[in-house]
Amino acid sequence: MLNNGAQHLTRRGLLGAGGALALGALISACGSGGDASGTASPGGAWTFTDDRGTEVRLKARPQRVVGYVGTAAALYDFGVDRQIVGVFGPTKLKDGKPDPQAGNLPVDRLEIIGNAYGEFNIEKYAALRPDLLVDNMFLPGELFYVPAESKDKIFALAGSVAISAGAVALPKPIERTAALAAALGADLKSAKVTAAKARFDKAVGRCARRSGPSRA
Repeated sequence: MLNNGAQHLTRRGLLGAGGALALGALISACGSGGDASGTASPGGAWTFTDDRGTEVRLKARPQRVVGYVGTAAALYDFGVDRQIVGVFGPTKLKDGKPDPQAGNLPVDRLEIIGNAYGEFNIEKYAALRPDLLVDNMFLPGELFYVPAESKDKIFALAGSVAISAGAVALPKPIERTAALAAALGADLKSAKVTAAKARFDKAVGRCARRSGPSRA
C-alpha cells in the first residue's frame, strides 16, 4: 500500500501532469509487466481488452496511434514512440511551448487535432489514417476530451482503447497503461523505464519522509 504522501504524488503525476507518468514506471518493477489483457503475435492479430470491457481486435499491432495527450505522454514514457502520430487535449500553450500535460512528447512532430476541451478535428483525425485511439476514462463509458456529439463518427474511423483513471485505486491506471504499452511493443525492462522507476521510488521516499507517520 502507498502511504498518503505517495498517493498524492502519484495522483499529481498520473491525473494532473499527464506525461509525468514516466514516474509511473513503478509498475514495471512488479514483475508481470502489466496484466494479460493484450496480445500480439509477430505478423499476426492484435487484441486488447480495455477498461470498458471492450475487446479491440486488429489484424496487426497498431502502427498509427492517436491519443489524448496525457495518455499518449504516458505511453511515450513507457517506450511507445513512433506509433504515436497525433494527439488531442492540452498540448501547446499560447506561446507555442509544450503544455505540462504533454510531458516528454515530441509535440512538434505530432499532428494536434485539438488543443482544448471540445476541440477534435475529425478531418485531421481521418487524414492520419489511425489504427487506434487511446484515451483516459474518468466517467464510465466516456472517453476524455472526445466530444459526445461526434463520438460515433470518431469511433467509426478506428478502434479505441479506454484506460480508467477515475474511481479506481491510483496504481491501477498506471498498471493498465503499462499493459497497453507492452501490447503496443514497448520494452518495460528497458533502461529508460527502469531508470524512471528508480526516480519514482526516490520521490516517494522523500514524500513519505515529509509526511511522517499518520496519526489516529
